[in-house]
Amino acid sequence: MKLKHYMHALFGFMALSLGLCNAQASTVYTEFQVVSGTNVSSSTEIHQVQAGAYKASLADFEYPEAFDVLSLGILQGATELGVTFGTDFFTFNVPSTGTIIALLTGKTGSMNKGAYAFEITAIPLPPALLLFSSALFGLVVVGRREHRSGAS
Repeated sequence: MKLKHYMHALFGFMALSLGLCNAQASTVYTEFQVVSGTNVSSSTEIHQVQAGAYKASLADFEYPEAFDVLSLGILQGATELGVTFGTDFFTFNVPSTGTIIALLTGKTGSMNKGAYAFEITAIPLPPALLLFSSALFGLVVVGRREHRSGAS
């Protein structure tokens, strides 16, 4: 293979890698609720979730006052993937494509009202993929070139 072909392949591979690395985090699910009552409980099934890394964020809007207790847990089947208490976030890995369940529980303050939101977003591939893949491609090209020149 000529050097020109290697360069075309390298530029094409780098363009593809840049496209993958510049991917933005995509929102899988968002929920916002204003609730009344002492205890809050919500179970949400989220279908067609691909295997991979995700971030779950939980927010207490403190409207009209903060929750006394607020927690979010993510399950797939009987396996707990992650949990947080209060306004916070956590990352979790979905081992296989399928349905995940978001369990939200809370206890409102003295006014028995509150507002919360949670969001689940997919974590995109890291930009290090571009550096690693281009370095690996360069090592293959150099190795093949040295192998051919040594055989002549």
